[in-house]
Amino acid sequence: METGGSTDLALDVEDAGTPPSDRAFRPDIQGLRAVAVGLVVLYHFGGSTQLFPGGFIGVDVFFVISGFVITGLLLRERTRHRAGVLLDFYARRARRIIPAVTLVILVTVLATYHWLGALRGNEVAGDGRWSAVFLANVHFISQGTNYFQALVPPSPLLHLWSLAVEEQFYLAFPLVFLLLVGLAPRGRWRRGLVAGLAAIIVASFALSVVQTSGDPTVAYFSPFTRAWELTTGALLAVLAPRLGRLSPTAGAAMSWIGLLVILGGALSLGAATPFPGSAAMIPVVGAGLVLVGGLVATPRRGAELVLGSWIGLRGGEISYSLYLWHFPVIIIAEQQISARLHLTTRAGLLVLSIALAVASTFLLENPIRHATALRRSRSLSLGIGAALIALVLVVCSVLLAGHSATRTSGRVPGPTHPGLSRLAAEITEAARSTSLPDPMVPPLLDVPATPLHPPTIPDRCIADSAATPWVPLCAFGDTAASRTVVLMGDSQANAWSGAVLEVAKAEHVRLVIVAMNGCQPWHLSSGNSAGDRSCAAFRRRSLARVASVHPSAILLAGNKSHGFTSAQNAAGLSRLLEALAPTGAHVTVLGPVPWFAGEYVGPPPAECAARFGDDLSRCSLSTSTLRRSFGDFDVAMRTTAERRGASYLEVDRLFCTTTTCPVAIGYRFVYQDRVHMTWQYSSHIGRALDALLAPMLFG
Repeated sequence: METGGSTDLALDVEDAGTPPSDRAFRPDIQGLRAVAVGLVVLYHFGGSTQLFPGGFIGVDVFFVISGFVITGLLLRERTRHRAGVLLDFYARRARRIIPAVTLVILVTVLATYHWLGALRGNEVAGDGRWSAVFLANVHFISQGTNYFQALVPPSPLLHLWSLAVEEQFYLAFPLVFLLLVGLAPRGRWRRGLVAGLAAIIVASFALSVVQTSGDPTVAYFSPFTRAWELTTGALLAVLAPRLGRLSPTAGAAMSWIGLLVILGGALSLGAATPFPGSAAMIPVVGAGLVLVGGLVATPRRGAELVLGSWIGLRGGEISYSLYLWHFPVIIIAEQQISARLHLTTRAGLLVLSIALAVASTFLLENPIRHATALRRSRSLSLGIGAALIALVLVVCSVLLAGHSATRTSGRVPGPTHPGLSRLAAEITEAARSTSLPDPMVPPLLDVPATPLHPPTIPDRCIADSAATPWVPLCAFGDTAASRTVVLMGDSQANAWSGAVLEVAKAEHVRLVIVAMNGCQPWHLSSGNSAGDRSCAAFRRRSLARVASVHPSAILLAGNKSHGFTSAQNAAGLSRLLEALAPTGAHVTVLGPVPWFAGEYVGPPPAECAARFGDDLSRCSLSTSTLRRSFGDFDVAMRTTAERRGASYLEVDRLFCTTTTCPVAIGYRFVYQDRVHMTWQYSSHIGRALDALLAPMLFG
């Protein structure tokens, strides 16, 4: 293999990936792939000291290249008048994409089970099934995944969302291409393509801008908001004959400017940038300029001078495999160590990722891509691709079945609803224990899927921000009682519902729940997103609903609003208490449940227990860490509540000793995730909560 300006990489027409009027092989495109993957890898490996805070735009550069390449292939096929264009195209994609991603998914799932435990392994095996059928982006949208910031650790397969978007485009675009060509007047097929592609770009870009503001999670992962990026590359391929009339000087300038635009975007953008939206124009325009400039620029004058160098060519050659391997390597390592990785460790993991990419490229990817038997038989290529997808589905399903929870009865030893003193003894005993109780509810592997509210409270009574916020007003406890207690809040109120229901039964009062997941009762808007608008509307309606039931007492439970200071949260509470004052009800604000977030460094409680079940002390939360995370918030909320005539109840004693908050107490696992308790534990502490609330509400 040569290492200079020419190369034997992808020289045949079948793999050229450039328009017929262009060179069969573009070294600058190969180098641009290296730049794109390099930016993404450096972004993911950068840790807290980001060299390229906007390195995630490398994915957008890939999209533009992909659109250019797929259209170049289709244009070459069209000019050769070959039969079976679509099947040939899909057979090439199967050989190119599926073998490597199959290996990465299977290795990642098995490595997760080995190093991160069965609980995390089950989650990633589920991700693997979606990734195998190229629907990872749909899966992460349904989970409400935030690519840039989330309380839950990212999946080591999260990066496959972009491959899913690309393959969804590859599935649909050849059909669109043939349709536009077929509908165009005879001899004017290129004009028809240009018009159709331009319409797609305009519509998709407009949707991207609107949806980035309204629902950024969907906007980030959606193929509809990303289609314009791939279609831009496609449009440039169609216009290549006309763009190729530019002067070499102009082309050289465009290619250098495009490369600088990409690097400038990687330096100036960041996780706080609304993306994709209009900001995605930066990498798209930059990549487009490089592609257009390379049509005419001489290698010695344009950006190909750098992009077509040895490192650019070799980096481009392993770019696909490096993209696949690097993210599982860094994410599994971070989650296994449960801490930020030292720079030298990150460098070592980067070397490991490159080594895996080289091995994968030369031992798996290239041999299969260029296998003569496969290239001659589209049915064999497609059949092997389908078999590999089925293999991932079967392996992941078998692993999930083999690591399913052993169901236990709802009855466990000890009192069902201990009083304060008995609960304190259980917490002390749990803090000393080094292993999980047996039996335990819920079973550890069931914890992530356990609902926050008990089965006695129907789902229809709790508003879900991902669905409709309008739910019936449900009453529980002694529904005929003259006194009514309202539990108001977000998912924390949902989690407290089991305990408060026991309070309502013990005190013979009616309980009404007015709660919406993800919507703090002291809601602070972070923008004009659909979630913010829905939450604001729910809060306005909630105030009227609370007043309509004439409560004698109101309990408020909610999360701290992310991105806002403790003082700002307290100001939101102050406005809420002022709005509730006309009800005449006594208001009590429940303090925060111990959070395994903030200053806490480590895996979520259930995941930790699955990994360290014989050394459970590693999973406990120290009260000193809790104070560092929520001390200011606690003080600000207490001060505000008392100034407004409300009560404030610190709830730490229901979860912690003076030094430790254990994860399993009284044969019950306490935490459903980092920030919520399980309904089983919530119901368990109902009598103890009653002892704390009764003097405030019923004394």
